[in-house]
Amino acid sequence: MNSAQHLGASSLVVSLHDVAPGTAAQSKHWLSIVEWYGLRATLLVVPGPWRGGSLANDPAFAAWLRAAEERGHELALHGWEHRSVRDQAGESRNDTRRHSLMGALLARGCQEFWQLGADESERRIIAGQEVLRAAGIEARGFTPPGWLASPETLSTLRRLGFEYTTTQWSVVDLHRDREIRIAALSQRPGSALTGVAARANEQIARSRLTRRIPLRLALHPDDLGDLRLVNATKRTLAHAVRVGTRSVTYCDLVAGNVPEFEMVKLAG
Repeated sequence: MNSAQHLGASSLVVSLHDVAPGTAAQSKHWLSIVEWYGLRATLLVVPGPWRGGSLANDPAFAAWLRAAEERGHELALHGWEHRSVRDQAGESRNDTRRHSLMGALLARGCQEFWQLGADESERRIIAGQEVLRAAGIEARGFTPPGWLASPETLSTLRRLGFEYTTTQWSVVDLHRDREIRIAALSQRPGSALTGVAARANEQIARSRLTRRIPLRLALHPDDLGDLRLVNATKRTLAHAVRVGTRSVTYCDLVAGNVPEFEMVKLAG
């Protein structure tokens, strides 16, 4: 049942995905753009081996992350190695061919936690936590790569004490068993429809923010390879500032530090 309505002033969550030593240049570039507009971001950190690097072996990048947190940005865990894996024990309810096809279509090879059982999801999440903690970072939230997580992964996150996780359509408050309905817009670089999709996303974002409907904007490293995506994002951020949008992080949402979102109690 609904416990609140859409808020009376627009709010925006900017999430920087795939933040890792292997994408250090792109992550720093995106964050500099976000900060230029005076906005905050939630950085989704991949701590394990990915794109030729690992956070455990890059103290300079870890220091950059801590400095970003000190400036008011949030750091969250974004899986372990950001690639599709299967639980060989077959312990997940998502271990079906249908789920395999769905994951490949929606996440394009990064659906790491989509078909994992409880033991393997816990192993990977704890490994990520340990690397972050060794770097002086305590992540309160978890966003699975591709926004896809098995039921067993969700149970693991609750058991390990995470405050929230996310899907493309909502933020899941794990402590209060509720969903905060707030959609995420994400680009798809490298497609024949990239330009058309960028314009469509920009119009959707501007419309929602103008009508004071909360929104999430997901920025990925590969988006920076297409100037159309970068310019569309900059125009969206400029519009957000122009209409007085409130810049918030995921922790702000689950802590109740923003006025009324539409919230739905999860089924028992």
